[in-house]
Amino acid sequence: MNARLAHFLFFQEVLYKVDTTESSAENDANIAEFEAKHSTLVLSETLSSEEAELLEKILSAVKLSFSSIDLIILEKNPNIVLDNIIGNHINTKIINFGVDLSQIYPQFSSELYLLQQKDAQIYLYAENLSIINKNADSKKKLWAKLKNIY
Repeated sequence: MNARLAHFLFFQEVLYKVDTTESSAENDANIAEFEAKHSTLVLSETLSSEEAELLEKILSAVKLSFSSIDLIILEKNPNIVLDNIIGNHINTKIINFGVDLSQIYPQFSSELYLLQQKDAQIYLYAENLSIINKNADSKKKLWAKLKNIY
């Protein structure tokens, strides 16, 4: 078959389609994995210097430090896969500052300062650290729940 006949016969036909999107291997390379190492996981959208200072005080009040927790800051890790966090058997305590996971994990309520348990994990959803830093009532609610966990 010559080029003219092929053009005539298949002018409006799609013979093959070239995928212009990234391959799944390339997409997988853009996804950050999380490896749990400590029993306590702290999630936060952001962590400014003021928020870090407050978090350090919170951690020291329950006899923890930055080196004794797993910390995920979503602003710095936008491609992190959170699926392997729930039920990983390493993080038994999850303290979440302002990251609403109820859409991803419907088993966890988005109600603030409600201690929730799923299998061996205790989950606490609190306000963003910047809000807690400015609100004495939020600090009291957080401290009351942390005393129950630790």
